[in-house]
Amino acid sequence: MQEAEAAGDARRGRADDASATCAAPGADPSGWSFAALTALPTAVCVVNRAGTVQFANQAALRLARRAPAIGRDSFTACWRLLTADGAPLAAHDQPAAIALQENRPTIETELIVERPGDHGVPALASATPLRDATGAATGAIVTLTDISQSKREQARLQHLARHDALTGALNRAQFLQALGRAHAATEGGARPFALLLVDLGGLRAINAGLGAHAGDVVLRETARRLREALGERDRFGRIDGDEFAIVRWLGDEPEREAALFAQRLLSQLGKPFDAAAIRASIGVAVMRNEEACDADMLTQRAELALDEARAGRCNSWRLFTPDMATEMEARRRIESDMRAALKDEAFALAFQPIADIVTRETVAAEALIRWRRKDGYLPPDAFIPIAEQTRLILPLGRWVLGAACAAAATWRSAAKVSVNISAVQLEHDDVPANVDQALRRSGLDPTRLELEITETALMRDTERAIAALATVRERGVSIVLDDFGSGYSSLSYLRMFPFDKIKIDRSFVINPNSGDDSIAIVAAVAGLGRALGVNTVAEGIETEEQLTLARAAGITQIQGYLIGRPAISGDQLTRRRTVRVPRANAG
Repeated sequence: MQEAEAAGDARRGRADDASATCAAPGADPSGWSFAALTALPTAVCVVNRAGTVQFANQAALRLARRAPAIGRDSFTACWRLLTADGAPLAAHDQPAAIALQENRPTIETELIVERPGDHGVPALASATPLRDATGAATGAIVTLTDISQSKREQARLQHLARHDALTGALNRAQFLQALGRAHAATEGGARPFALLLVDLGGLRAINAGLGAHAGDVVLRETARRLREALGERDRFGRIDGDEFAIVRWLGDEPEREAALFAQRLLSQLGKPFDAAAIRASIGVAVMRNEEACDADMLTQRAELALDEARAGRCNSWRLFTPDMATEMEARRRIESDMRAALKDEAFALAFQPIADIVTRETVAAEALIRWRRKDGYLPPDAFIPIAEQTRLILPLGRWVLGAACAAAATWRSAAKVSVNISAVQLEHDDVPANVDQALRRSGLDPTRLELEITETALMRDTERAIAALATVRERGVSIVLDDFGSGYSSLSYLRMFPFDKIKIDRSFVINPNSGDDSIAIVAAVAGLGRALGVNTVAEGIETEEQLTLARAAGITQIQGYLIGRPAISGDQLTRRRTVRVPRANAG
């Protein structure tokens, strides 16, 4: 102890000299151990029993932002320590004090080193006693490890765990938690709030036409505008690729306030972006404390309102009304019945022929699902949208694929069977594996299977969809682009993927009196098909006049009631190899 104090006395008055502050008591400053101690990235200080600084390495000086007077300044005067939550650390709780008083090393503790001009530095602090020959503590070595970087990384990871990386909005899981807290607060007597679902209708088209970068620009700008519109207690999150959700707290006139807020959001979102203009649809559901409505039901109400908004004009919003509740109950019944129907195998397939426009042979048949009920067969448009929303389309789609392949394997005709694949299947199911299983179980030649994909199905996750279709096509299965011309980016998809057939949207061919534009479009698509070396199909052919126009336009295949109506038994394929189409009058 005396030797240490003497060494300190010898260096008094040289506190501003870095080499002096880094001298070890009783040690040779030229030794390798001293050099190593000085260069350590961890702050190291040595104090005597009175708490006076005897040594401080360079890292300790940087942490303190000052050079202590060795042998004069106390440790606490140079390194003011706070608890992890920012409270002053009592003298007896200082690491050095504990090490000296209890003559034992302290456990590493997270503290804050207070510094002038900033918020302090988080550090892991510990102290180890220095003992004399009798084992008595005569001083202590204090170490302070700067953990600022790890704290920043920890905060970044925590933020990423809670927020969407692209937009900074809450992620789906965190938003649902925020919604649950808001619901519990309102049930407990707090103010009402609104749940708003914001759907960016044109985002997938922007991704397909302008690239993912343009879509990212739109999403970030959308999030920025939403954030600016929110109050301090409001919360918003990105719950799907192109969908945001908002919890908006309301006052004494909740419906009116929610409507005004939705209108303001549409006005903000409707302003053009640098990348592209975009459509938005908003569904709104209000939660009052007197309502018996859980968070799931509130979400379903907002989804119903969003569906109504999507069905209306561009950039529109809808507030949930009791009439929608009736519709929701009907949808719930259909969903429940559909689950039972899957177990009871109450579904059937109808097959509608597709004929070669020249030879009149049936070259393919589209498999169309029907639901057998007590009151007759239910058409797909009455239940498929609900199946997609509830993801019942996944088991239903697998059944359709398997049943269609099994049926086609029994046909006397060598016609192909065409099966529709939805966006939900491409996004959430393993389509290639399902195709392999259906072909293996049925024994159907892969070249006799066609998969019909709409542009909408490609929009959800274009990269994943294209990869799945490419895998299937390698098996020999044909891929058909359905409803061509109904969306924004049909041509871009033809560039992305080598489709084997193009089906023209029926809106262009169903009414020959609609004007020359539709006829010109059909002819242009037929020409495109010839240039690409693929067949083109005109859907909805019901009259001789439509057939004549399709043939004149250069269409290669036709489908519609004139050729044959969908038949449950598929007799038109099992009884004969071809379906003869009445020839149009030459005149």
